[in-house]
Amino acid sequence: MAGSMKAYRLQFPYCAHPGCTRLGDHVDHIVPLAELTKNDHRRYAWSNYQTLCEPHHQQKTTADALRGKTRLR
Repeated sequence: MAGSMKAYRLQFPYCAHPGCTRLGDHVDHIVPLAELTKNDHRRYAWSNYQTLCEPHHQQKTTADALRGKTRLR
């Protein structure tokens, strides 16, 4: 799976955040793994990946964590 993320980042090197022109530092899951079931095909599908620079990755990770605190379990 790590190889798949590396290949994704090579193909999509720039941050996907609207208006950002920085090179990406991270391949991020659009829908976090914690919100997907074990059998969900999106877990490691490229359609659920996005490249993000460090500031935008931190911003999304914080938002995901805050949403996780209020998510029904």
